Amino acid sequence: MINVANSVPKEFREKYPEMKHYNSLKPPKELVINYKSGKITKREYTRIYKEQLNKLDPFKIYSELKNSLILCWEKPEDFCHRHLIADWITANTGIKIKEL
Repeated sequence: MINVANSVPKEFREKYPEMKHYNSLKPPKELVINYKSGKITKREYTRIYKEQLNKLDPFKIYSELKNSLILCWEKPEDFCHRHLIADWITANTGIKIKEL
């Protein structure tokens, strides 16, 4: 399991103490706060976060995350940066990332 969120619910920290963190995929806290407070739109959040992703190597990220479960705490159907990560990897590598 790889955490890509800025925080981890206590029950997950206790249940999965071996959980790894991929800090370069975590969105800046200010970006999350601005989106959740309505200061920026989903479109603005996406643009800013994609700028962060585009500084990374998608093949390296995929290689390091392959066969891992990427964790964030939004429901599967809700907007979440893990979807942006999956879409970015697919767009840049052609490798489809599956949502569980």
